[in-house]
Formats: sequence, structure tokens, C-alpha cells
Amino acid sequence: MELLLLGPVRARVGDTVVNLGPRQQRLVLAVLAWDVNRVVPLQRLVEWLWPADPPRRATHAVHVLVSNLRSILAGDPDMTISTDGVGYALRADPRQIDVHRFVDGVAKARAATDDQTRVTRLDQALLLWTGPALADTASSEVRERLCGGLEQTRLTAMEDRFDGILRLGGHQQVLGELTSVADAHPTRERLIGQLMLALHRSGQTSRALDAAQRTRALLAEELGIDPGAELRRLELAILRDDRALDPVAPRRADPGTPVPAQRTRLVGRDHDVAEIVDRLTTGDARLLTLTGPGGVGKTRLATEAARQCAQHVADGVVVVSLAPVDDPNLVLPTIASSLAIRETDGAQLRTALRARLRDRKLLLLLIDNVEHLVDAGPDIAWLLDVAPGLTVLATSRAPLRLTGEHVWSVTPLDSRSAAELFDERARQAGSARVGHDPAVVDAICRCVDRLPLGIELAAARTRLLPPAALLHQLERSHDLLGGGGPRRTGPTPVAAGGDRLELRPTDCRRAVDAVCRIGVRRRLDRAGGGRRRPPRPDDRVAAARRAAGCQHDRPHHGHPFRPAGNGPGLRRRPSGGVRRPDRGQGAARGPHRVLRRGSPPGRRRSGPR
Repeated sequence: MELLLLGPVRARVGDTVVNLGPRQQRLVLAVLAWDVNRVVPLQRLVEWLWPADPPRRATHAVHVLVSNLRSILAGDPDMTISTDGVGYALRADPRQIDVHRFVDGVAKARAATDDQTRVTRLDQALLLWTGPALADTASSEVRERLCGGLEQTRLTAMEDRFDGILRLGGHQQVLGELTSVADAHPTRERLIGQLMLALHRSGQTSRALDAAQRTRALLAEELGIDPGAELRRLELAILRDDRALDPVAPRRADPGTPVPAQRTRLVGRDHDVAEIVDRLTTGDARLLTLTGPGGVGKTRLATEAARQCAQHVADGVVVVSLAPVDDPNLVLPTIASSLAIRETDGAQLRTALRARLRDRKLLLLLIDNVEHLVDAGPDIAWLLDVAPGLTVLATSRAPLRLTGEHVWSVTPLDSRSAAELFDERARQAGSARVGHDPAVVDAICRCVDRLPLGIELAAARTRLLPPAALLHQLERSHDLLGGGGPRRTGPTPVAAGGDRLELRPTDCRRAVDAVCRIGVRRRLDRAGGGRRRPPRPDDRVAAARRAAGCQHDRPHHGHPFRPAGNGPGLRRRPSGGVRRPDRGQGAARGPHRVLRRGSPPGRRRSGPR
């Protein structure tokens, strides 16, 4: 349930408005919500309800009103009214009440270090107001006593917003709104000064000077005072046509290194992204490290957060990947290279980095894969010390343990998000099945610990295997997921039926797929009740060799396997094992080598098996 007090007092569950009862009942709830999680004495409630002459049974009436409110709130376990000593307290999350969201939004806006972020957050906070606070519930006297401080906070927030827009050069777009607000509050000198500046920049200098004269006369008539020094200096500068009043052209932002575009949707991380962006843009964290096990999605989450931060970062985002770096002494040169700094010498490099970063404002440095370079932590700390406008977002399997570091632990997906990710990636992989069994999908996700990388690799296999068969394979081993990793560049040893083959990378992929298909077909046939002969060790070897480009001859010819092309022939031992080709036949040629059964590569066995 959400309570709305910045306007007519209402309660809302989603899009449904909850009836809170008569005016006095709404006022009791509003007073309790104003001091959420704090005890409001019973006598104070009586004073708010009847400021002048409370009835004789006022205490009993408050008890009845609170009882009715408890009945209304009974459907929401997160919002309750408790009795504490001589009063009542509303127990709820302050974020469920718009008053506290407004105050928190204004505080975060003031903590922002760039005007664009500040204006955006103030816009969001001010949009919560739909009219005077407690508009249909309290009298003007009660509103003034209860909400007077909040009204001043609202006006100050509006002035802060106008200041930010004027600094960004938006005097034309804000002139109409500023005129109406200044007319409603003609004695607020800050508002009048902002209006005068907007009029002057818009080419209406005479109107700006007229506003100054009207304000001077009004202050003298109503308050008997002269305008403040700030307003007088502004009027004099307008009379002199001071160029310092002209809007400052925004400095062209350095786009930095483009954040890599993602080809797939990020699933199940909306809350994490929002919280990370909030910490980075409000200045709460200058060093934020995303930690978690491999495959949990740290890099993907950091990339998305950096992409959303880019619009709030004046000098752009620089992406630094440390995956190929294995020496901590190379971290600073790698960062310098990403910043287009050519100096490589130690002292010159630090001097160049200090000069480049010293005047930057809100440059976000995304440093990826720091877990194997923890010894470079002091260098990252030095960067933060010499560049006050620098913010660092890092990913690592362990915290960097630096002063001022904020750690965000990236956890595996929940069951719902994991299933959603599996279904989406299965469709992208071309899975012929639509609407997989939820129980099977959940079991597959649990087999890979709901890690996004494991889920994506498993979903990619549904193009060849139905989910039930995939689950059966994963319950035995995770080797089936290995094909999604980086491709090998050299010969790959493959064991099948006791034989070892060394295949080239392209042949290896075809061979592994063929072996997996044979194993799956046999298990499915057994599950279907069919009877097949027991598998022979040579079947999988033959399938692997055929997939690798070999020809299969009949067994009684004496050469059951013959490589395609000009490769050497192979001879079968009387015991059925497969021997190497003779040394004189050029064993180094051909796409692969076949070793004897049970022999490791590089060793020869003598004598019969």
C-alpha cells in the first residue's frame, strides 16, 4: 500500500484507490504517516483533530478512529498501527509514503555533483506533489503548523532546480514556469533574481529591470527593507550588460571509450542496475566493486550500469578490460592506453594521468576483471586521490580492500528470473519446442546454481537436446556445457570408448556433437522400451572419426578406419584395439592421430594386451 499526502490524502494499492473514511480518520492516518515509525502521543492527536475545543470524549473518539484504520490496513502486513505506551505508531517502510520519498529525493539531488543529475532528481521529487499537502483533510491553520517546513523545502527545491536549468543554458524553456512561480511568491528574492537573469538572457532586459523595481517597492511597502546585496549586484550587472551573465557554453564532453553494445537483454537485474546507478550518480560511492563467483554476471551488470550512467557523466565513460593483463605493474599503463595517453615511463605516466584526470568532472572508469590483479589496488587508490571527479566501477571476485570502497555482491538469479532467462535464450538458440516444462526448466537452472552463464550455455543446447534429456545429462556431468567456451587453437584430445584421438578444433566440434547424439539416442531408445545391442567401444570412435572427415570401410578388409585424403592408413590389432600408423607412413600427417586403447599420448606399449 502507498500513502499519498502531498495533495489530497489517499491510499493506493497498485492502481486501486483505497477508501480511508471520513476527514478526521484521514487526518489521524496522515499525522501518523508524517512521523512514520515514531510514537505519536494520544494527546497530540487530539490537539491536531480539535485545535480549539476538543470534546469531552475526544480520547475515546481517537481510539475508534485508530481501530477503523487498522481494519482498513489489515490487508497489508507491511503497514500496521501499533500501540506504544501512551500513543500510536505507524510501522511501515518510509518509501511507501510520498512525503518521505520527496525528502529523500531532494537530499539525493543536493548530493549530486552535476547539474543534469540534480535537475533530473529534483524533477522526480517535485512531481510527487499534486496540490497543497493534506489539501482535503486539514484546515489551513493545521496545514501551516504541520506542513509549513515541508512547503519551504518544496520552494527551495524549486529554486535549486531553476538554478540548475539556468546553468545548463535552459533560460528559454524555464521562463514561463519561473514567471508564474515568482508571481506567486513576490518577496522571495532568489526567485526574483532567477527571473531577472532568465529575462535578460532572453533579450528582455527592460522587463528584468522592471521586476527589480517592483520587488524593491514591494519589500519597502510590506516589510520596510531594501533588497539584499545579491539582488542589487544582479541589477547593476544587468544595467552594465556584464558579459559574465551570459550563459556558459557547455564544455564538450569527452565520450571516452564507448560502452560495448549488448546483443541480448539483461534479465532479472533491474533492481541491481537501479541501485548501482543511484550510488554512482549521487556521489555516494567513488569506488564501487561488484563481487561474486565466476559466471554470475558481474561484467554484464557493470556494463549495463555504465551505459545508463553515461547520460549523467559529463566526461564520458572509459572502459578498461584487464582480462588479458597478468602483471599488476601493467594496470596503470593499460588505463593510460584507454585514455589515449602515450607515455609509458613510470614517472611520466603518472604525471600524464594526473594532468589528464585532474580537471575531469564525473569521469566513470569501468575496470573489468580485477580479481587476478589485487596487488594493483594502490594504483587505483592513487587515481582516486589525484582525480577528485573520478568514479571507478570495478568487477572482481573479491573486494579490493581499499579505503572508501563500496562492495556490491552480485548473487545468482532467483527462480523466476532464471526460468525467464532460460526460455528467452532457448528461443534465441532456435529451440523447436515452445513452452518448456517449468519443473524441468527449474531443475536445469538449479543444476547450474542459477548462474546466468550456466543457464545460457544450457539453453543453447536445447537446439539439439530436449530439456528432459538435457537435465539427465547435467545431473551426471556438466561437461556438456563446455562447448560454449572459447575455441581451442591446437589439437584437442578426445576420449571415446577407451580410445584417444587428437583432433583439430573444427574436427573436434563435429566429433563431440556426434558422440553426444549417439549417447542421447541410446538413452532415449532405452527409455522408450526398445531393445538394442550393447554399445561397442568402437561405435563412438567411428562416429567421431566420421564427423572429423574419415572414411569407414568394412571390418573384414583389414582397414576399418581410413582417413580421408592422403593421411596414413591404420591397422587394427587382432585383439580389436586400434594401433598407430607405422612410423614409415608419415604419422605426423593427417588431420588427427589415433592412439592405442588405454595408452596416454606420447607412450607406446609393447606386447599383446
